[in-house]
Amino acid sequence: MTQYRVKLPITLETYQRLAEINRQLDQHSSDSIAHPLAETCTTITREVLQQVFRVLVEKQLHSADTHDQAKDTLEVLDFIDEQIAKYMPWSISVLGNQRLKPVARYIFSCFESAGSSQDQLGVLEEHQLPQQSTSQRLTYSLEPKLAIRLLQHFLAVEQGDLSVKDAMFRDLIQVIDAGVDSLIKHPKSLLKFNFVINKTLDGVINTITSRGYKRIEKIGHYMSPDQAQEYAQHFRQFLD
Repeated sequence: MTQYRVKLPITLETYQRLAEINRQLDQHSSDSIAHPLAETCTTITREVLQQVFRVLVEKQLHSADTHDQAKDTLEVLDFIDEQIAKYMPWSISVLGNQRLKPVARYIFSCFESAGSSQDQLGVLEEHQLPQQSTSQRLTYSLEPKLAIRLLQHFLAVEQGDLSVKDAMFRDLIQVIDAGVDSLIKHPKSLLKFNFVINKTLDGVINTITSRGYKRIEKIGHYMSPDQAQEYAQHFRQFLD
């Protein structure tokens, strides 16, 4: 069965910082990775928001027809960005290297070029870092039924069939939620936080996703045919 993955562009500089953190772990360095890992994870998350959502919404600020909707969406994105900048470093930066090692390993394994086996992650030599492109792709898998259905919706909307527009956005929310599970919730579980911190972070995640998903649903309801086609084309590029 064909495997489908979401592939999110991350700058080469950020990827290399994560690779360097893993290299330090391989070399059993006594230097704490807490601050650089917290900073790198925060940067990765903000880059995803920028490339997947903000770039598209900022284009619509320049149109009289879409300006107000775009402004409201950017306010939600700003809120999400602020929460990430506040809570991600707070949750990571006080932990020791042994607690952080599984997370650093896991996130690095999610990059397309890194591979996922422990052998591939064990030794990170300089020549393994990609030098020809300006970005690397952070990935996560999707259930084939969901991926195929969403691709069909993208194609239909691009061809002018707006009857599936609402279904397209519902499926898009499911795809985003799969990414939250894979790239946020699972790494959090690896850190084995105590009850209080875990409950705090769960509350933050739920607030962020709830507000974001409601905004996506609202966008879909008020979208013109041209906008719907632009959204379909934009989001399709991340699904392979």
